Amino acid sequence: MDYYGRYKASHYQVKESFKPQLLVAGETEDDVIVHGVNDQQALKGELVVSLQSLAGEMLLEDVTTVTLHQQTSTALTVYKKATLLKGMTLSDVVFLVEFKSNEIKEVISNRYYFVSAKDLAITLAPIEVEQVSPYVYRVTSEVFQKAVCLEASVEGHFSENFFDLLPGEEKDVVFYPGGLHQGVDVWAKGMCSFVK
Repeated sequence: MDYYGRYKASHYQVKESFKPQLLVAGETEDDVIVHGVNDQQALKGELVVSLQSLAGEMLLEDVTTVTLHQQTSTALTVYKKATLLKGMTLSDVVFLVEFKSNEIKEVISNRYYFVSAKDLAITLAPIEVEQVSPYVYRVTSEVFQKAVCLEASVEGHFSENFFDLLPGEEKDVVFYPGGLHQGVDVWAKGMCSFVK
């Protein structure tokens, strides 16, 4: 947190990293591997894997039934890089993984990029923030946005911040003000605002 009690980017990342269930995608020289990490009881559910362009085009989608075993890490699926990424521009694609189970409310998800953040194909464009109910804001963009940073006109913190958005994706975020306020203004900037 900073001096004013606002959560820094690392706060949100640590919060994500310490969830009881995680999906972790990574690569070796030849493969892209998805692991499921589960600190609680075993969970059976649906694993959705997709490869998308940063323009929002679906390039691949697989759905399989998997089990996140109790208190362990499990390799859930493996893709050959030569097949998965054939003909792709690595700076223009994202690998997405989601786990859905009837036993938990939250959808567990993660994203994996094949290049560093500085090499991603990003475009300077506005980010729309719409208030959908008291202290709940819907964030969208027509283009890919990396590390969307939300700010508010009063002190407080957000349920999520510094997240990525694909074109047309909707993210609902709750703002928790430091006190009761009427008419809180919320706005957003992406990483592109700081580097271009």
